[in-house]
Amino acid sequence: MTSQRPDPIAVLRQQEAHRLPWLLPLRHARMAESPLAFFRGAAAQMAIDLAWQPPFGGDGPALR
Repeated sequence: MTSQRPDPIAVLRQQEAHRLPWLLPLRHARMAESPLAFFRGAAAQMAIDLAWQPPFGGDGPALR
């Protein structure tokens, strides 16, 4: 990872800004059930992390 990686909590909060507030506790409860459920709920963070991985057969960050 690089120092330019966004804060994972900030990414989740940014997503939640566009969601119905009364459903957020349900989302949090579902994400807390298991690691798989968390990663399903945090797909945006996973996409950000994967974007910084080197491409297949290359070296260095995919985004520059």
